[in-house]
Amino acid sequence: MSNLIYYFAHSRGLDVSILSEKKGNDAFKDNKAGKEKGKEGKPDNSRAAAKEARLKARGAKETDASAATEKVNVSDIESAAFGDLPLVQSQFVTGRKFTSVIDLNASFVGQTVWIRARLHSSRSKGKSCFLVLRQQLSTVQAAMFVGERDVTKEMVKFAASINKESIVDLQALVCAAKVDSTSQKDVELGVLKVFCVSSSTPQLPFQIEDASRPEIEGAEEDESRPRVNQDTKLDYRWIDLRTPANQAIFRLQSAVGLLFREYLYSQGFIEIHSPKLIAGTSEGGANVFKLR
Repeated sequence: MSNLIYYFAHSRGLDVSILSEKKGNDAFKDNKAGKEKGKEGKPDNSRAAAKEARLKARGAKETDASAATEKVNVSDIESAAFGDLPLVQSQFVTGRKFTSVIDLNASFVGQTVWIRARLHSSRSKGKSCFLVLRQQLSTVQAAMFVGERDVTKEMVKFAASINKESIVDLQALVCAAKVDSTSQKDVELGVLKVFCVSSSTPQLPFQIEDASRPEIEGAEEDESRPRVNQDTKLDYRWIDLRTPANQAIFRLQSAVGLLFREYLYSQGFIEIHSPKLIAGTSEGGANVFKLR
């Protein structure tokens, strides 16, 4: 076909150099397209192998993370050393006797105790993890190190992954220590077992430490230390009530009420709860929850 075109052009006295140049360009394009097609048809083995290795490593990491937070079955609670406990449904009796944080002192050194408390804070570095447990106003520090008291790396990783304000069960050996950052300053807990009873959300509306900072009128605010606005505290009142200031206020109210009751009881009075007259527009529970 190309020879026929050349013969026709030559017989008509046309310049065939343009056709030669065009034919050369088409051949170059065809050759380049062939090379690119060859590249696409035969992928780079090194890149594919590297990508496959990355996917395998990511899958192994996710598997380890899921294994570290695997649910502990009811039948395995006594033998397991860490994990998320199933929902408490009063299906069995563990026989555990929990010790209050406020009662921990030097007289408990050497004893093994069970503690149920909130996770106030945690910090992990390398093969160690430190937890601060809180019960109302009382706090105590717990420590765990890989290789000590049968503590494994997975156990440390699990403890470090527990969200703040979660409810945890902890079996620990009471050790003598000097801790200035907690209310129980003479003891420290050496963790033997740690379970998460009820996990909080990973991201809280605000931190207890931020809400606990006093607001001083006229004082310059430190931008490096965040504060919580009053409207935010009221929106999340159940978290704000955990701060030391609110805990102290309720204790004062309770003590004042108790003193009034004790005096009136000593004078022969009795306490009654009389029906209250309220506005008709107020909504009561009887209007909302109807019984059949």
